[in-house]
Amino acid sequence: MKTRYLRSLVLLTIILVILSASAAWGNSLNYKGDIVSFFKGVTVGNETVVRGSVVSIFGDVDVVGAVEGDVVAIFGRVKVAGAVNRDVVSIFGGITVTPRGTIEGNATAVFGHGIVNDGTIRRDTVNILGFFSPGMSPISILFILLLLLTVVKEAFVFVMSVIAIVIFPDRFERMTEDIKEDPGKKAVIGILLYIGTFILGVILIMTVIGAPIVVLLVPSFLVLEFTGATVVKIYVGRKLAASLNKQWTVIMELLLGTVIYTLLELLIVGKLVTFIMKLIGVGAVINSRLGSGPRGPLLQAEQLNPTKGDDK
Repeated sequence: MKTRYLRSLVLLTIILVILSASAAWGNSLNYKGDIVSFFKGVTVGNETVVRGSVVSIFGDVDVVGAVEGDVVAIFGRVKVAGAVNRDVVSIFGGITVTPRGTIEGNATAVFGHGIVNDGTIRRDTVNILGFFSPGMSPISILFILLLLLTVVKEAFVFVMSVIAIVIFPDRFERMTEDIKEDPGKKAVIGILLYIGTFILGVILIMTVIGAPIVVLLVPSFLVLEFTGATVVKIYVGRKLAASLNKQWTVIMELLLGTVIYTLLELLIVGKLVTFIMKLIGVGAVINSRLGSGPRGPLLQAEQLNPTKGDDK
């Protein structure tokens, strides 16, 4: 009887100790709802349970405790050393899962160092252009991508400009020469054109009949902007050739003008300069009537000085 009594007492004591420890551990947990942070990192501590989702913009997310919802970092990295019950997404950052980390849902990394998984990811992993170094900051990654996009865009525009010059060489020559005379006037024309196109677009969108015309207005304006940018690039290359006492072909002038234009596009202040250049180019296109120019002097001379056969 005594042995059975002691055994029951020991078992009851063990149960009480376990229940007390569980209650104490449960009381020590810190429960939180959704967490949204801007320009500041988020750390989910070891004794923290987030019952919602964690979103950080321009900040890293470090999960040591548990997150019952999703974890999203934009321009930030995600490190999971605890548990995430749903998906993890990082844009311009990367995802790192430590040996003790667990992601129950999907892991998606876009434009960063990709996904480093030393723990457990239950579902799919998606890595889009995650080839950057882990030591790179998200802002550096963004700058490199913008640089690449700008270079690719300008390379494509250069090819299209070469095709346009080959098809309409005389018109582009007249439009380029038109920039020399009063560039300030050309800039004003460009500004008025931008403002007028915007106002006209708003008016057309507000009217039922004019809405379809916007479909034609937008590409027409883009073609005009492309032509103006091409003209000003040729002019910049021509001025560079003149300063070096060189005489280059139009394609060579366009190439060097495109290089200078692209370098300016990579700078914040440079974008303002290229915008002003584009205004002048568009103004020159309009002022020269798309490079059509006035009628040649030969026809006017024939009209003013008729031959003897005409008198008869």
